[in-house]
Amino acid sequence: MSGQPEMLFDLIVIGGGSGGIASANRAASYGARVALIEFKKLGGTCVNLGCVPKKIMWCAASLADAFHDAPSYGFTGIAKPSLDWKLLKSKRDAFISRLNGIYQGNLQKNGVEVFNGWGKLLGSNRVAVTPANGSNPSILEGKNILIATGSEGILPASIPGHDLGGTSDSFFALEAQPKLVAIVGAGYVGVELAGVLNALGSHVTMFTRKCGVLTHFDPMIQAAATEHLASSGVEMLCETSIEKIEKNDGGLSIEFTHRGQLKILSGFDSLIWAIGRAPLVSNLGLDACGVTLDARGAIPVDEYQNVIGTSENLLAVGDVTGVHMLTPVAIAAGRKLAGII
Repeated sequence: MSGQPEMLFDLIVIGGGSGGIASANRAASYGARVALIEFKKLGGTCVNLGCVPKKIMWCAASLADAFHDAPSYGFTGIAKPSLDWKLLKSKRDAFISRLNGIYQGNLQKNGVEVFNGWGKLLGSNRVAVTPANGSNPSILEGKNILIATGSEGILPASIPGHDLGGTSDSFFALEAQPKLVAIVGAGYVGVELAGVLNALGSHVTMFTRKCGVLTHFDPMIQAAATEHLASSGVEMLCETSIEKIEKNDGGLSIEFTHRGQLKILSGFDSLIWAIGRAPLVSNLGLDACGVTLDARGAIPVDEYQNVIGTSENLLAVGDVTGVHMLTPVAIAAGRKLAGII
């Protein structure tokens, strides 16, 4: 990797999510030569593992509720519906794949060169791209480098057996509908998944540290959401702390402390950790550019998305900065950034 760079760009974007794609497309439309590096599918968390597939699952849950409510509105002959989870998943995955293709097409139309691989900083102007197929890395040189790698679901590594569960990301990989589900966390992701799974016929148990859900939201929203989940059949275990997860012939066993007492619940066939997301910064070569992460493990940026404490041509946008981790924010920041590089 010490030889001459193979390609020179005005902007190199590491990460093909909402913020990275928005910036790459806008910069290319202004005439810049742009490279975008993405190891996985284009579109990032929102398109592949967040908002979009979650809305499809919400629509399915809404239909299930409609079947349940229909007799109260005078409809007769409504049989109890059964869900073909595999069919739903296949149609949802096909829709997401179509979106991936649209992103690819738009990038190509704008002249953005897309590299399917892992990008690693070699300095303030150089990036090594290791292709997903494992072939030899390429070296790109850019006048500006934008880090837009997003975030990933948190797993509590200190809890024995934590890896027996998954995050909201792995929820979308489920090939069969779980019948008995444990969800740890009371934020909006946990609440959404609990509501969807419950409506589709799974038995859901929520483990929360405090009493109620959405504790960072308005008190009226907290109360309404907590009451609705409980009345719809979601089992709520508040003031809990998970101690250990084990797997046996009967499924997953969860040992937890509930209001000071140690308890165990068994028989779960799925465990979802919904305890937050962390900036995706590992293996990016940040040390090569002198990047110091903040207390949250995020890349600190100024009001112009410049990475604080480094050269002015190194930038970051979106979830990786740990600020307002929302798709519209990343898109707006990425587009504005493209106008000043």
